[in-house]
Amino acid sequence: MDLLNYTFYGNAVRQWVIALAITLAVLVGLRLLVSVVIGRVLALSKRTRTDWDDLVAHAIAALRLDPDYLARLQHRWPFILEDEAQDSSELQQDLLAALAGPNGNWVRVGDPNQAVYYTFTTANPRLLRDFLRRSDVTSVDMPESGRSARPIMDVANYLVDWAVAKHPLPEVRDAFRQQHVLPTPEGDPMSAAANAGK
Repeated sequence: MDLLNYTFYGNAVRQWVIALAITLAVLVGLRLLVSVVIGRVLALSKRTRTDWDDLVAHAIAALRLDPDYLARLQHRWPFILEDEAQDSSELQQDLLAALAGPNGNWVRVGDPNQAVYYTFTTANPRLLRDFLRRSDVTSVDMPESGRSARPIMDVANYLVDWAVAKHPLPEVRDAFRQQHVLPTPEGDPMSAAANAGK
């Protein structure tokens, strides 16, 4: 199938795809994709049905076919911040890597122990863990959390320790990264917010 031989039929489909692209981009935190999707992908696509992975794959194809356009986007977005990186798919990771370029600034924020995957997405937290192990990546741990009260953190930490060290199936012991969630320091506004819900 040639990605360049598609066009959309009718305004309703075009409007639906644009709305879907914008909604998904906002939900996933990849707002910069909207420009790529609207600017290139819709112009190249003919299909009447598409899903998120199709949109990302078309965006990657568009960038590969037009290096000048990719260079303009890299110049426009010299810094890329990806939130919830543990929920990214390989396609999303490839797209952001292309946009960041070899000399770009790509900040990935995420917790591989909080991933939601293999249900309705193609995300895999192993992608983020592998990224963090790269020699050209500087990893900064941020273990403090002001979202939860201490008892919740204690249970989460216990479950991670158990899963990593004692899970009855050794092949799943690497499902979590060995790390503990710590409370924010006393006096931190997030600490007060978490403890208010005790």
